[in-house]
Amino acid sequence: MLLSHPDKLLKTHIEEVAEAAERIWNLHSQPLCDRANIHLLVQLSVAFHDVGKASKHFQKYIQAPTAWRGDKRRKAHTPFSMVAVLSESKSRGWSWRDVLAVAVSAAGHHSRFKTADELRGCLVDGVWQNILEDQSIGIDWHALNDATGQSIQPFFASEDHLYLLAEWFEAQVLEFGLQALPVTDGVAFRLECQLIHSILLEADKAYLKLVDGRRDTYRSGTGKAFDLQRLTQFIDGKETTPLDNLRTRARDALENGTAASSNSNIFTMTLPTGSGKTLLAATWALEQREKLRTPKHTPPVVIVLPFLSVVNQTELEYLAFLPPDLSVLPYHSLSVRDNGDTEEPEAAEFMLDIWDADIIITTFDQFLLALLSPKARHQMRFHSLCDAIVVMDEVQALPTILWDIVHQSLAQLSALGNLRLLAMSATQPGFLPTAKEIIESPESFFTALSRYELVARHRDNIFLDDFVAEILERAKQWRDRRVLFVFNTRRSARTVRDALANVGYQTIFLSADVTPRDRLDCIKEIRLRRPCIVVATQCIEAGVDIDMDLVIRDFAPIDSLVQVAGRCNRHALRSTEQVEIVCLMDDRERPYCQFIYDNILLQETRIVLDDYLSNYHVRTIPEKDVFRLTNQFYLRVRSKKDIGQSVTKAFAEWTELPDIHQLLRGKEGIQQSFVVIEQDPQLSKELVKIASFEDRWIRRRALRSNSGRLACITVTIFVKSNFRPERYANMDASGSFWLLKPGYYDSKRGIDLDPTESAEESPADWGLLL
Repeated sequence: MLLSHPDKLLKTHIEEVAEAAERIWNLHSQPLCDRANIHLLVQLSVAFHDVGKASKHFQKYIQAPTAWRGDKRRKAHTPFSMVAVLSESKSRGWSWRDVLAVAVSAAGHHSRFKTADELRGCLVDGVWQNILEDQSIGIDWHALNDATGQSIQPFFASEDHLYLLAEWFEAQVLEFGLQALPVTDGVAFRLECQLIHSILLEADKAYLKLVDGRRDTYRSGTGKAFDLQRLTQFIDGKETTPLDNLRTRARDALENGTAASSNSNIFTMTLPTGSGKTLLAATWALEQREKLRTPKHTPPVVIVLPFLSVVNQTELEYLAFLPPDLSVLPYHSLSVRDNGDTEEPEAAEFMLDIWDADIIITTFDQFLLALLSPKARHQMRFHSLCDAIVVMDEVQALPTILWDIVHQSLAQLSALGNLRLLAMSATQPGFLPTAKEIIESPESFFTALSRYELVARHRDNIFLDDFVAEILERAKQWRDRRVLFVFNTRRSARTVRDALANVGYQTIFLSADVTPRDRLDCIKEIRLRRPCIVVATQCIEAGVDIDMDLVIRDFAPIDSLVQVAGRCNRHALRSTEQVEIVCLMDDRERPYCQFIYDNILLQETRIVLDDYLSNYHVRTIPEKDVFRLTNQFYLRVRSKKDIGQSVTKAFAEWTELPDIHQLLRGKEGIQQSFVVIEQDPQLSKELVKIASFEDRWIRRRALRSNSGRLACITVTIFVKSNFRPERYANMDASGSFWLLKPGYYDSKRGIDLDPTESAEESPADWGLLL
């Protein structure tokens, strides 16, 4: 009898994977479940994915895995499984689409969604040809067909057989199939294959991770209903502000826009900061959830945000009005990696990783990885997106290089399944050309406001030292005010913070030099509405609900300027306040903005602002004109910036994709992370305990369960190539983390190392985005 695992027959495993896959499939929306061909390909992928386990090498290995001493490639089963798919599909006359869909699942279910070159590679690689030929000798084809439920024709994977398969695969499957598709059709086909792959990935693990009792409830039943009146009452109970009339008007506009757009799937919502977009989006998402919910299917709600501070804020907002029987899953670098004592550790980790929750609150990173990354650990969540209700907040934070692939993939995903998308911002970039604006006449909401005015000082560059002298003089008049400074680099922010502190001013400092735990505490302190001076980097500008009297912002693209302006007089409690725009230089006369932002974005911002100032002969820009200027800016940007069509082409043609992480954050320098262990001394003992575990998988799970705890007290800096971390930290017992020595971290000003060893300037605070 063929084994799949030391204690499980291959036949039993495939039957369990098939059952799990059916549960996953049936959980989806009816439009998706009606796709009979995709359903059949899921079943075929299940049947063929472990064919390679029939080899004599794998069978010897699986009887005593820890005793295996041979070449790891000899006991590998996925390459042979793929060859079996190609050999059988060629003889059965499958379409090229079906060949690719099943082959990529067989080849990549333990690693990644393979490129076309990777699929072809093992057919022509001499080493793999030798291994595959050896693996095909001595297979018990009768037992294999009994295990898989298929009638696979026996074949010998000789060099000639593999070359013939390669020629057929190249010509009939790739050249006349995949490579002949237009890009849009290629994206649609890629997503279909990712769906099949994703279902297999989850199903392959499900019954191995879940104990018997948990299997009975796995992927069964529908989610609980939500009483929308509960959210309405929560909104009505909010503290009153002068913006209440505008917020009520926005709620009415949302209701009307939703009713008028019943046949649409992709929407934008463009409203000023402070108009209650978070709760408006929650209203839309939960209304959609109730509308689409059936006895068999409840779509997950996925809230996608750019910054951890906003994730935390949004999570607390949702928990405030959701009933206990609706589950909320925060999924990001700071989230807890277990379900308390309710489940076995492996089962708990698995259920978190498949996003088994009613509401998932996550970051741009995690969402884009689930959508686009080829890695199996991310692809396992992909199928959940096919019918999800997705709210993307602060979409202006998405780099232009990702605009085309995000637009194309989400548009095609809404056609494949039943995805609903709401992309919202006060500065809508317009990269979703097929989207419908759900708020009628959004400009009217901006022209009704006069909370702030932009004071244009950016045309006269200022040395940082001169700026420090200026603000020390002005600070004498800020004793009763709430003042916010926003800088482009950590170093310039630290310089101003220290200058103010050195003469006795209490400051609140927010940058990636401060641990996430301290950053969240700082935001809580700012929300107390007491007089304060806040010195921050860009982490403060998008979505953070704070209200300041005066904002001074180093020059940046217009969307960043408008976003940070949204922290000024946010609730219109005072008459018009000021947001000053300056352009700071270092001592070499280099503007700090050029360390961080793309020159085209900066150039187009200057053109739009300067044209306005020149045409109206003014030095200030009222809030009511911000909407118009932002639209002009993005219109210019779309015609001049690379929006990533080459990325979309690579995705559609199954060539190697650029790293999603790097596309999102840009090219990063050398980084070094330190755990500020003083903030959690008990964690040091826990790391010693974890290091003592002999089983590497137990160590891995234990580390992962503490990943949120570690991330909360970790600071990552950019360093020079000769940086020596041992000067400042000790390696933990597991050899994985540098634990910062006492004296190098201060909660009020962050990590404090020798500045000559750190990078000259740190890129934008993408460290807050994980």
